[in-house]
Amino acid sequence: MFLSRRGIAYVVAVVILIIALIAVIGFVQDPFGFKARKIERLQREAATAQSEADARTLESEGQAEQITRIESAGRLTIDLNAITAEAVSNARNATDANEPLEAGRAGRLRDLDRRLCDTRPGVCQPTPIDPAPAGD
Repeated sequence: MFLSRRGIAYVVAVVILIIALIAVIGFVQDPFGFKARKIERLQREAATAQSEADARTLESEGQAEQITRIESAGRLTIDLNAITAEAVSNARNATDANEPLEAGRAGRLRDLDRRLCDTRPGVCQPTPIDPAPAGD
C-alpha cells in the first residue's frame, strides 16, 4: 500500500496545513496564558512606577516645605539677634542704666518688647514682664 508521489505530497501538505492551523489557533487562543501573565506583569510594573513617582512627588514637596521652614527660622533668628543686640547695647550705654527705672527707659523697654512680640506674636505673654536689673 504505497502511495504515489502525488499522494505523498498531498499527505505532507495536509500535515503541514494541520500543524500550521494548530499553531495559529494556539497563538490566537493563548493556551498557556502567556498574554495574561504578560499583562499582569505590565500592570504590576505600571503600578510600581506610579507609586514611585507619587513617593518622589511627596518627597520633593516635603523637602520644599522644610526648606521654607528652615529659611523662615533663620530669618527669625537673625531678626531676634539684631533686636536683642540693639537692646543690650542701648541698655549698657544708657545714661540711666544704674538708676531706678524712669519713664523713658520703661518706654524703650516696652518698645523693645513690642518689636519682639511683632516678630513672634505666639511667644509673647499678655501681661508685662518685670524688667531685669540695671544693665542687662
